[in-house]
Amino acid sequence: METTCPPLSHPSVQILESLRALSGRHWFLFPGVHNSRSTPIRSETMNRALKTMGFGGLQTGHRFRGLASTIMNEQSGFRSEMIEHQLAHRDRNKVRSAYNHAQYMAERHELMQWWSGY
Repeated sequence: METTCPPLSHPSVQILESLRALSGRHWFLFPGVHNSRSTPIRSETMNRALKTMGFGGLQTGHRFRGLASTIMNEQSGFRSEMIEHQLAHRDRNKVRSAYNHAQYMAERHELMQWWSGY
């Protein structure tokens, strides 16, 4: 089964294209310090940056995902299954997960357009 990257909103694609001038020589948008060719930044890097900005104990990188899930589920009107799929959460129902390989790409693209406007 072919995997695809999550859909992005038009403004997100424009931002990423503008960043190509700064990081285009690297494989990753946020490359690691020690081996920028094959390693992205560590997951702890975001948390250290938040702490440096004064958000230590208040916000973490993972809490942004929880915030996004909450807002999308409460305000977007999109199906929760599709929102969880966009956040790369696996279906806990093993039977459904074994049979349902839907990607929901059209809906996920619409969700990202909505999120970008939000």
